[in-house]
Amino acid sequence: QFVLGFALAVLFNNRFPLRGLLRGLIMLAWVMPLIVVGTTFKWMFQSQNGVLNAGIESVFGAGQGLPWLEHPTTALTAVIIANIWLGVPFMFAMLLAGLQTIPSSVYEAARIDGATAFGRFRHITLPLMRGPSLIVLTLSIIYTLNVFEIILIITGGGPGAATSVVTYYAYQQGFNFFKLGPASAVTVLVFVVLAIISFTYIRLLQRSE
Repeated sequence: QFVLGFALAVLFNNRFPLRGLLRGLIMLAWVMPLIVVGTTFKWMFQSQNGVLNAGIESVFGAGQGLPWLEHPTTALTAVIIANIWLGVPFMFAMLLAGLQTIPSSVYEAARIDGATAFGRFRHITLPLMRGPSLIVLTLSIIYTLNVFEIILIITGGGPGAATSVVTYYAYQQGFNFFKLGPASAVTVLVFVVLAIISFTYIRLLQRSE
């Protein structure tokens, strides 16, 4: 999410035709309801009628499609792809806002001094984006640790327990098996982990400032 969001933010920080329209299309994934996103990805990853396997078989021949939602490895990969698609627009919007706060005069001075595009990115963009990057990375980690709805819709935690992340496990224990003790324990554990991440973020941000 971070790498793709940063790359898009750097790209859209420049002026080019249809920039506003394309930016709106990128943000579409963020404003769509999760039920719509999950259902769409579930249809895309279907073994028989999915659009991904249709594309693979059109290139490599019939029968070459992957069991996206039936095999543990590919099922987890499918969920990761869907989650990346959901998170990139947020990363893009936050990082683009950070990039637009960097004065253009800094880049212009570096360009006059002979700095290449990569040099400007390495010595100006990356250091000045350290604070915004810490913010979006922390929020992304917190969001990812709380991912639940997309897994419920696409795989239901399966096959087996291949995509049963901690939040989904807590849901299963509490609402499917009515084991409130394990569900509460997992929830508290997740809270502790998130608190540690938040504390680490605050320390890093203070050091960065």
